[in-house]
Amino acid sequence: MCAVVVADEGTDEIRAELLPFLLKGQRKFHWISEKKQRRRAFLTTICGLNLDAIIVIDRSTPQRNEERRRRKALELLYLTLENLGVADVVLESRTSTQDHMDIQHIAGLKSAGLFTAFQLTHVRGGDEPLLWISDTLLGAANAARNGDLAFANALSSVNLEILETTGGH
Repeated sequence: MCAVVVADEGTDEIRAELLPFLLKGQRKFHWISEKKQRRRAFLTTICGLNLDAIIVIDRSTPQRNEERRRRKALELLYLTLENLGVADVVLESRTSTQDHMDIQHIAGLKSAGLFTAFQLTHVRGGDEPLLWISDTLLGAANAARNGDLAFANALSSVNLEILETTGGH
């Protein structure tokens, strides 16, 4: 799970930097489907944007319920974002059912008094270039963790906080 903190007043300029990376017919820049050269170029552009990013790594047992693992990672991410004073959180839309579960989750956390300061919305990845940043940083972090030093070096220029969760019980 990865979040990037972007000031409202800088969003249009950042989108303008990212949109030229789309190839003809491509809906979004997606790490997994890009060649290494394009990944590196996109990551270099991101590194030049001077953004703050947070990655939450789930260290729980892989057999655990995936949605539960996601919720636990999101809780840690939400807490960190709220502590940074973030007012709006945008998640990449999945299915309508999954998006609804995310909304119910944050509503439950808010009613328990855990989070109060931000609004949660979902946007399709092809409709919001800012979401491509999180995907790329997470992909680069995974590549670096697997020994790709080119991506590890690039990530060192990003203001990146890495947090871990074990998914709870």
